[in-house]
Amino acid sequence: DAIENRQPDVVVTSGGISAGKFEVVRQVLESSDSGANASAAAWFGHVDQQPGGPQGCAVFNGVPVICLPGNPVSTLVSFRLFVAPVLGHVPPDSWAQLGEATTGIAGRDQFRRGRVEFCSDGSTVAHIIGGSGSHLITQAVEATHLIRIPAGAQLGIGSAVQVYPL
Repeated sequence: DAIENRQPDVVVTSGGISAGKFEVVRQVLESSDSGANASAAAWFGHVDQQPGGPQGCAVFNGVPVICLPGNPVSTLVSFRLFVAPVLGHVPPDSWAQLGEATTGIAGRDQFRRGRVEFCSDGSTVAHIIGGSGSHLITQAVEATHLIRIPAGAQLGIGSAVQVYPL
């Protein structure tokens, strides 16, 4: 009814798309692959990042549906990286020097919440805020940027890192 009555350009969902038994968003959109809601392009899978691995996209009643993971920080990261650049306007990513040493996780890029400091000498320093868990939403409040830690990287203080303004 909402799609028919509101006629959105796109629908963005959060949660219900993992591989679990009761992932209702995924189940509804996958079942729309036949009949009146035909969605030949439904896809649900994993991208090599943390947080925000589960992702999906489909078409429902002719409207594109972008499906984001349900943990709050996973949704934030996925929206900033994949949805906002396509549907709206976001400041471009840039590079900064890392303010503390860190190690990336094997097999996937990590997007840590952080604060970027613009120094009087013209340098830019990225400081990681808090832990990496996707449930740690309070740490996201103070963040001004996402800091990309490449898969498996061993980064020292001063290493160049890609930063994405929030």
